[in-house]
Amino acid sequence: MTKAQILVVDDEPSLRKVLSAQLTRDGHDVLVAADGEQAVTALRDHHIDVVISDLRMPKMDGLALLKHVANEHPVYTTKPRWQLPQTSSSRSFLD
Repeated sequence: MTKAQILVVDDEPSLRKVLSAQLTRDGHDVLVAADGEQAVTALRDHHIDVVISDLRMPKMDGLALLKHVANEHPVYTTKPRWQLPQTSSSRSFLD
């Protein structure tokens, strides 16, 4: 299994902690951010392979973060997919 550098972005500390712990147990390096602004800093300062982000957050929400990544880091956005837990369906916001 290839080790990935994963950024978990969520304003809920307990969710960040649970996701980070599970992904670390699965062998990945994990960074966390409490909002989109912190995520932008992490993306600037680290090589990130995967971003797992909440959509509703203060300061910069998940959709604004996705748009930032698409504009500033196009190498990361080949075809981002977002899992929507309420419906268990995924969709692309950049299609």
